[in-house]
Amino acid sequence: MSKKLLHKDRLQQRGVALVELAILLPVLLFMMLAIAELGRGFYQYISLNKQVRLGVRYLAANARVGTTQILQISDAVRLATGNLVVYGNVQGTGTTNLPSLSIQDVSLSISSSNIVAVSVRYAYQPITGLKLPTFGSRDGISLAWNLVAENHGVAL
Repeated sequence: MSKKLLHKDRLQQRGVALVELAILLPVLLFMMLAIAELGRGFYQYISLNKQVRLGVRYLAANARVGTTQILQISDAVRLATGNLVVYGNVQGTGTTNLPSLSIQDVSLSISSSNIVAVSVRYAYQPITGLKLPTFGSRDGISLAWNLVAENHGVAL
């Protein structure tokens, strides 16, 4: 091929890379944000499970048998368990382990065979916004979901 033809081909190809970038950049950015959001959600789910596990251990160790040989949870133990799940300590001081997690999200229960349970329902809040816009076709896709963690333990 002559030099003149190579130069002509190169001129015709100019700008193709910019067009490809313009097409692929939004897709790549969306994928990057989606991966970051899923990673953050998974991290918060693991953290929530860890705190619930600590709470059920504390509850199983501190629940007492009442006068009728039935396991009972005192108000002080109930509050301390909730504080341990939410704040990471039984005093309830410091910041919460997860944003907007409160003691009202924590529920404690006892079954008939001395098995205690701690469960938490936490409303996950994405960093990218609560709704994914659909550009006029619908109201938007909700990105918020509930993380639920539950653990059981035997009280001695």
